[in-house]
Amino acid sequence: MAEGMLPMDNKKLFLLVGLIFTVILAFSGGCSSQVSCKSPKAAEGILDLTQRQLDEKVIRLDGQWEFYWNQLLTSQKLKETGVLNAKWIDIPSSWNRYKINDKQLSGDGYATYRLLIKTKEVEKLGIKIPRIFTAYKIWVNDELVATAGKVGKSRETMTPQYLPQVALFESQQGNNEILIQVSNFYHRSGGILESLLIGSEKQIMRLRYKSIAYELFISGSLMITGAYHL
Repeated sequence: MAEGMLPMDNKKLFLLVGLIFTVILAFSGGCSSQVSCKSPKAAEGILDLTQRQLDEKVIRLDGQWEFYWNQLLTSQKLKETGVLNAKWIDIPSSWNRYKINDKQLSGDGYATYRLLIKTKEVEKLGIKIPRIFTAYKIWVNDELVATAGKVGKSRETMTPQYLPQVALFESQQGNNEILIQVSNFYHRSGGILESLLIGSEKQIMRLRYKSIAYELFISGSLMITGAYHL
């Protein structure tokens, strides 16, 4: 065999590995035909989507969210107490090293996040929820739409669960409230480290099916590679 030439079996293996990495890069890109690269940013807990067509592009719910540290609040509780003590935190990000009263936070703790979304009409929408460390509850307009694990105020009272999922809801004309309770006593980083995505029900479900197909492809490719080595 000439120097520098690979056996045929090794060539096939390299081609398979190359295909896997190509697909990974394609799926992990920052933007796609569905997700807008120029999503508006939330400012002080408000995100205006009245000028956006959510049936055309999926929007990232990034920017400044209201942040209530060591509080597990409901919408009703916020209405009673007001939001005068609200602080702001950028999403996506960990709450690690965020400062409250000049004290730097660790990964352990619990908090409530809140965002108001302005939409121009009533329509069926969906939210694609990433992994949130490490348990959460999500309400949209006072309706509980998603949970993962058990939210608690200590390691003993909470149950961790890593669960990306999709939540569907009907938007209101004007303000729509997203409220998220998060607790973490298991992972070194706490909070919402990845973007939540919002779009039409059809767009969000399409993203979900694409994600499932991607995971099945990677699992199958790894099984084939493992079988080859065996």
